[in-house]
Amino acid sequence: MGNYNCSDLYQIVRITNEIGWKEKVTANWLKTYTHDYMRARTVPSGRTLCRQDDFEGYVHYVVQGRYFHYRGSKEGKINLLSIRDKPDWIGIDRILTPETANPTDNLTLEECIVLDIKSEYFIQCIRESSDFSIYIIKNLLNKLSLISRKSDRMVFHNAKEHLIFYILIYWNNHYDGSQECVVQLKNDYIAEDMGICVRTLYRALNDLKEDGLIKIRKRNIVVNQSQIQKIREFF
Repeated sequence: MGNYNCSDLYQIVRITNEIGWKEKVTANWLKTYTHDYMRARTVPSGRTLCRQDDFEGYVHYVVQGRYFHYRGSKEGKINLLSIRDKPDWIGIDRILTPETANPTDNLTLEECIVLDIKSEYFIQCIRESSDFSIYIIKNLLNKLSLISRKSDRMVFHNAKEHLIFYILIYWNNHYDGSQECVVQLKNDYIAEDMGICVRTLYRALNDLKEDGLIKIRKRNIVVNQSQIQKIREFF
């Protein structure tokens, strides 16, 4: 496969994971590490990350940004599977197990930086680099764990408990060291991600407000450090 080493891809993964949480990664910066089997691009907010027909034969590495991961039916119904955050991978199942891969769609929640990787190069990297293979296995296991935890919360917890857990996870992923954390998501999206109706979500929000665990500001959930400590004690 040309003169390109499979360690090139794993080097990008390691570098972007190291700096991605400290500063914003740009597509131009990423291009300095790419070659003919990889290409970097910027996807604006509110756009599809990768249409399957347009990117046949590629795996996608989301280096920067968040996006909605959902599945649509022929009747137009939408099942929001999750709200994904960088770093994340799209399309691994399509190239490794195409016979069982489920078609899904994605929509950017904010500007995203994506690395498109040709499938034959990605597969060669898995075969030749044990470190990269272990990294991918961990990534896939993490996704399975997230799905399992979501299923458990739906079965074992009521809507209020589910929402408390949701807020705690959001805080852990997005808290920037300030006094407060604002959940920058519409209530419709939160309800779909939790697997409940909007009316049930509003009842749970009112319960948490009455308990002093959250505030609502401009229709967004706001939680501070003392409230998040109470939420941790809840579990």
